[in-house]
Order: sequence, then structure tokens, then C-alpha cells
Amino acid sequence: MNSNSHRCLNWPYIDVAIILGCWFFSLVWNFDKAFHIDDTAYLEMARWISQQPLRPLSGLLSWGNDFEPIYVTNQPPLYFYLMALIGTLFGWTEAAMHSAMSIFSLWAVLVFYRLTRLWFKVQAVWLTSLLALSPAFVLGHNSMVDIPLLAVWLQFFFILLNPNQLGSHRLFWASVFCALALLVKYTSLVLLPILLLHILWQRRFIYLLHLLVPIGALVIWSIFNVYDFGKPHIIGRPLAPKSVQLYLSLSIYWVGVLGAITPFAGLVFYSKTQSTTHSQIKSLWWLLLLMCWGSYCLLLIWFTLKPQWLALNLVLKITFLSTGLGLLVAALQTLWKRIIQRPEQTLENLTLGYWLFAPALFLVMFTPFMATRHALLSLPALILLTCNVTYKHWRVIMGAAVSVSFAISCLLGAADKWYAEIYRAQAIQIRKQFPNDTIWFNANHGWQWYASRSGMNHYSNRLDFKQPVAGDIMIETQTACCALPLNKAIKVELIEERIIERGSRVERFASIMPYASDFQAWGYSYAPIEKFTIWRVLDNNQ
Repeated sequence: MNSNSHRCLNWPYIDVAIILGCWFFSLVWNFDKAFHIDDTAYLEMARWISQQPLRPLSGLLSWGNDFEPIYVTNQPPLYFYLMALIGTLFGWTEAAMHSAMSIFSLWAVLVFYRLTRLWFKVQAVWLTSLLALSPAFVLGHNSMVDIPLLAVWLQFFFILLNPNQLGSHRLFWASVFCALALLVKYTSLVLLPILLLHILWQRRFIYLLHLLVPIGALVIWSIFNVYDFGKPHIIGRPLAPKSVQLYLSLSIYWVGVLGAITPFAGLVFYSKTQSTTHSQIKSLWWLLLLMCWGSYCLLLIWFTLKPQWLALNLVLKITFLSTGLGLLVAALQTLWKRIIQRPEQTLENLTLGYWLFAPALFLVMFTPFMATRHALLSLPALILLTCNVTYKHWRVIMGAAVSVSFAISCLLGAADKWYAEIYRAQAIQIRKQFPNDTIWFNANHGWQWYASRSGMNHYSNRLDFKQPVAGDIMIETQTACCALPLNKAIKVELIEERIIERGSRVERFASIMPYASDFQAWGYSYAPIEKFTIWRVLDNNQ
């Protein structure tokens, strides 16, 4: 039996049970959840790959604009090949796709547990729970690539930070997982500099050959792209021009999103009040603690009493931004202290600091918006830098932090599941309402997947695509992105406007904000969440 297997067998049984419980928690919320937001784009790419595996980016996809070649999208398709295999073998169902995703979520929590045990054996299961119960992790258990990417990143950093592996062996396997990460999402380009740093730190320049693994993977992938559609995908990405103001806004948004996905922040701030001796600085940490836990207390009061208090969103927005800033300051303080006090661990601490900030910089530079999944990649490093607490009664405070994370994820998980279900249910209902009509749908997200599966036609303004004719039905959505303007030659009359109201308090937290937001990544609303407009296409002479 190898040493890694022996160490796994030495894990406390209660830790294993808790880890499996956290994993099962995310699976329960998402196992039969309707496909939602960007799930549809990745499913359509996977379906194309299942038909044309040697031409993965040559198909057409309507996503954000009219039908365009898949190669204008951002992601390399490694994970989509797995989705294509799952869909072919087990069907293109929610259960099949989410079960496949659960393998990666389990991988992620197990590797993070192993990573935390390198330094914090007693608290490892608590820190793992903070990651697994984060709203970003729970909502990320969909058909997008963020959880698989997180699992590969965690394996990469575990290999780099594990002192029990020999230099050459360690760097080779880190290079392999770097290559895999690059073929899942180009955000993983940020792994190359830290891999290079670890190679140079060894002062064995022969180890530079390990860089040929990820670089070679990109070169082979680019050559394959030339065969597929005529040019390398990675250098042909469309980049929208950005201003200094937009860079600043995205930076602020990332900080706010980080604060929104860390309900456990009170744990960090309380720890700082116990370890700080300077009275004014201690007062600031107390203020952040009161803001953090005070806002969640207000949320509980609102949820229980159901007042019409619209200021709660403002309170949450300020809290998220303040929390994110406070956590980053706490992480920087810890980094500086460790580097000064433990110079023999300088490389490990630089790695954690890089892990925390490098993804954020990449996203600010190249991403047009922020979402909870964008901060998820930095979350493990943040937990490792800030959540190790050793003061008296630490289990009580840690338990409170885990409980708050659990409660917030339950709330947002239930709301998001209800939101996703709307499009599955409405596609079925509308098809039953017009069983013999030709129906056209407009817009994307989950609505696109379920409308198409119900036998509706996807509307396009392209001249080489079939167009609606007199007597056909046209369905438009108000919230689901991105409805195309109808051709001016198409005349329609209104049949029905179907407004989806928010009935329960949980439903008021359903929103697109976790998937594309400013620094308030979640909140509540009383407004209707969606409107389906049903039109009848008229004869042009009418």
C-alpha cells in the first residue's frame, strides 16, 4: 500500500462522514435541478462534439448573439468531451450531468481536506466545510466548468505544496494538472508563472523541461484548432476594449462578490479582535464583525417577519464590499507575518498569496463581468490564509461560521432551484397549450434548452435559417438573455403575457445576480422574475 493510501486510511471517521455529508448537501440541491443560465451553452457544445468529435469548435451556437461558430466562445472543450460521453451513454438528462459533476465536487472537497491537513490537522474538516458549504460552491454544482476547474486547481496546488513529494516527480505531476486545467478553461494560464517559480526555486534548470507539458498541450490544441476551423483558438479570442473605469469597477465587483460568498467572514474578524493589540485597529475589526453578523441577523429578522424593508439590499451591498475588503486585509496580514516569522516557508506562502490574487487579476483584465464562480477559484487560498483559529472556544465560533454558511446556501440553493425550474415547466406548459402549432422561441439560458427539447424552433435573424410564417407562435422572455430583435418584416399580435410572480420569501432571493452581478452577488426582490410573451405571427398583408 502506498503512503498516500495509508494517510487516507488514517483520516478520522467523523471527518470522512462530515466531508461526505457536505458533498451530499450540494448534490441534493442540484441532482434533478433544471439546467440553468450557461448550462445550455455547454450542453449544446457537448451535443455537437458527440456528433463531430474531430470538429469540436466548428458547430453553430446561438449564445448572446445570433447563431455563430462555437469557436467565438471562451472555453476549450476538454470537459465538454466528458459531457458528450455522459450524454451519449446515459442520456442528456439533469440527473446524468449533475451526477458526473458530483464526481468533481467530491474530488474538490477531498483534495482540499488533504491540503488543509498539511498544516491544520485538527481544523481540517472545519475548513473543508467552509469551502463545501459556500454559496459559490453549492450553486456552482451545475453543468458549467467551474467545479471541475476548481478540482483540477486544488490538485495542482496540493502537489506543489505537499512537502512529501520529491522535486522532479512533484513538478512533473503539477505540470500535468496545469495542462489539464488549461484545456478546461483559459483562466488557468495564471498557473504557469507559479509553476515556473517552483521550478526556479529548485535551482535545477533541467526541471524547466516540465514546462513542455502544459506548453505542449497548448501547442497541440492550437494545431488541432487550425485543422478544425483554421486558426488557434487561444489567440483568436475576441476582446472588448476596456477603460480604466471598467477595470476599477470589475476590481470592486470582485471584492464584493468575494464578500458575498464568505458567510464565515465573522470567524475571521472575531479572530482578529482576539489577536490584535492595537486598540484602534481592534475597533475596526469589531466594526467589521458587527457589520457582518449584524447584516445576517437583519436578514433573519426580515425573513421571519417579512417586512417591506427595501433597505436590506443596501445593507447587504455595503456588508459584502466591507467583508471582502476586510478578508483581503486579513489575508495580507497573515501572509506578511508568516513570511517574516517562517522564512523557510516563504515559497509556500508566496504560492498561497499568488493563488488568492492572480485569478482576480486575470479576470479583471479579461472578463466583461463578475460572478460568484469567478471568486470561487481564490476561495481555498483565502480560507487557508485566514480561517485557522486557535483561541479558546474556537469550535463554537467555527461551528457558528459553518452554520451561517449552511443556512445561506440552503436559502440561495432553494431559490435558484425554483428559478431554474420556471423554464422547464413553462416550456412543457406552452407546448401543451399549442400542441398542433409551429412554435418559435427567442432568448437563451435554460429556456433555450427546454424550449428546444419541447419541439420549438430557435428563432434567428440569419437569412440562411428558416423563418416564422403566418399562423406560427412566437415566445419571448423578458429576463433570460439574450432575445434577438424580430425581423421587421414579421408582424405579430399579442396572445398572452404570462408573468411569473415570486410567491414565497425564498423565491424573493432568486436572481441572475450570482451568475452576473456587480458587488451584490445575491439579494432579494419583490418584482416578477420572468415574463413570457406569446405572439401569433400574422400574414404580412394584414
